Amino acid sequence: RLFNNILIPLNLRRQDTGTVERAMQMAIQFNCDVHLLHVGKKPLLQLGGLSGKSVSHKVQLYRMREKYAPMLAKGCMLHAHVTEGNPETMIAEYATIHHIDLVLAEKPASLDINKLASKTNCAILSLVPNPVFNGIKNIVLPVGSYLPLRRILMATYLSKKFNAAIHLIALTR
Repeated sequence: RLFNNILIPLNLRRQDTGTVERAMQMAIQFNCDVHLLHVGKKPLLQLGGLSGKSVSHKVQLYRMREKYAPMLAKGCMLHAHVTEGNPETMIAEYATIHHIDLVLAEKPASLDINKLASKTNCAILSLVPNPVFNGIKNIVLPVGSYLPLRRILMATYLSKKFNAAIHLIALTR
């Protein structure tokens, strides 16, 4: 399988449902597990466990899990987790611990995709909230002395979904 685990970091806003629905479509296509993760701000003073706000976020995530889990193929799971701290650090730690293959992150101002990419060992797909396009026409993949097989598989998935052309561009020195 191309992906075994997809991670979706969430801010728990209304727009998140669109991100989760797009991720669920990919998870169904790839027959993989999905992880929903919310990283809240750590309060200045806390006596242990999660803050009250994070507990309510946990309830929201569990409701999302109940709603979307039945969409997945038999044997695939939808996990939900809430933690507190620096978003990029916590997402990277979660991705490492749970062997995440792909992070699907909506590009909010609070999440630095470049920092996240430097801290993880997996692919990151930055989603645009409320996309204004209905498809992708061309996918350009630079290739060097090796073929980036996982990127080609991802490009193949996107090209099938949007009826797009894939262009492999050879890079030489």
